[in-house]
Amino acid sequence: MRAGDEIYVRSAHGADNPWFQRAVAAGVGAIRAAGKERPVTFELVDPARAEVHAAVDAAYHTKYDRYGPQIVNTVVRSHATRVTLRVTAHD
Repeated sequence: MRAGDEIYVRSAHGADNPWFQRAVAAGVGAIRAAGKERPVTFELVDPARAEVHAAVDAAYHTKYDRYGPQIVNTVVRSHATRVTLRVTAHD
């Protein structure tokens, strides 16, 4: 999810989600988009960074509100702050 100039991702199923645990443990991974794969780093976002979390929440609402609260509420609100990763792509 893009918020400002940064890319963020949240675990809809909390910190116990296996992909989230692997991303946090490794700190690195890869993202594939538009037929290209790029290496990335994953960094946990401090839950106290209210301005970042508000921007990420707004971006998720913009993209997912049309699917209803049962979908978007899995990745917004205070419970989502502890499962927010900043994704940084590298060449």
